[in-house]
Amino acid sequence: MKYHKKKIVLIGAGYWGTNIAKNLIKLNIEKLIIYDSNLKNAALLNKRLGFKAEVQKNFKEIIEDKENEYIIFATPPSQNYKLVEFAIKNNKKIFIEKPGFKNIEELKLIKKKYPNKIKNVTFGYIYIFN
Repeated sequence: MKYHKKKIVLIGAGYWGTNIAKNLIKLNIEKLIIYDSNLKNAALLNKRLGFKAEVQKNFKEIIEDKENEYIIFATPPSQNYKLVEFAIKNNKKIFIEKPGFKNIEELKLIKKKYPNKIKNVTFGYIYIFN
């Protein structure tokens, strides 16, 4: 399978977001967009990477932008249901760093509400799949 360099959106600029960003850069992606609810965290991650990422301030605009097809969530499970649901509604291809959701009921609800879109959601473990 041929790897296509793409624009990737990273939601979450904490510890795991940093690990994911480093791996994305190693893959020579074309463009990295970083969002964190704490803008200072996103700006700090961008500075530490030594890679010119684009820091965005508005989650809703990022997700609604049709050009942003691939979204990676490195966010706390307590926030993920609402964030991921919005991304699913906007037909994004989603990678969620573990554990994903607070509980299995949230995942079941997503699956029930969006049965045809759940195939675009992947849960991952960075040290297995990088």
